[in-house]
Amino acid sequence: MSRPKPSGRSYGRLTRHERNTVERMLDRNRSAREIAAELGRSPSTVTREVAAHRYVTAPRSRYGEPAPADLSGACPRLSAWPRCCNGCSHRRGYGCSRRPRVFYSARRAQEAADAELSASRSGIDETEEGAAAKLAAIRDGLARGLATLMWTVPGGARETGGPYMRGPRHPRHFTDEFKRQIVDLYNAGKPKREIMDEYDLGKSTVERWIKSINATGSPRAADNRTPEQNRILELERENRRLRMEVDVLKQAALIYARK
Repeated sequence: MSRPKPSGRSYGRLTRHERNTVERMLDRNRSAREIAAELGRSPSTVTREVAAHRYVTAPRSRYGEPAPADLSGACPRLSAWPRCCNGCSHRRGYGCSRRPRVFYSARRAQEAADAELSASRSGIDETEEGAAAKLAAIRDGLARGLATLMWTVPGGARETGGPYMRGPRHPRHFTDEFKRQIVDLYNAGKPKREIMDEYDLGKSTVERWIKSINATGSPRAADNRTPEQNRILELERENRRLRMEVDVLKQAALIYARK
């Protein structure tokens, strides 16, 4: 009688039982999709688990070491699924001279996961005085509304987080003067597409600047919002500040608990 498969997928940490299942099915040469279906997890979870917890069994001098990152010169089996020697007809080493031999181990994988979890719960490695000073500095910054460090670069753009960190998580910021220059170009007759291409700007960004500056003379969003919108934003900022303070106090509690 076949074992019923779990319904849906789980996104929590793998359990020791699940890791035992991974090792057992690897020994039977099962695919990542078959193992994932048995666990009710995604195939990518299985492949990451195996790749992250492979250990050397030969040569003997390196026994128990994590598998090296570069295995291009070893057995082709280690460069693609299953990325380990589990299930190989030469798994006991008979007739195989390739080195290193690398196996997925459920026991070692669980030990590594437990150690990582324990380290994440150990709190901040800081003295009570040092933690108090840092907490005071954080509270002062939050009270003044500081969130990120920004600086101006040529062209009027202000980068957040680093000069090469652009994208959805690290958006660029621009000075008011730069925004007005862009709108002046548009009002003078320069096509919007040329402005976007020349200055590497998004369509919605340029249109927002044009609309706000031509309507109120100010590129600032705060000057173009209704009182109700400003009140909502104020409440959201206060909510974020309180959540950050709670997180800071949780970390402080971990430090004081170790005293």
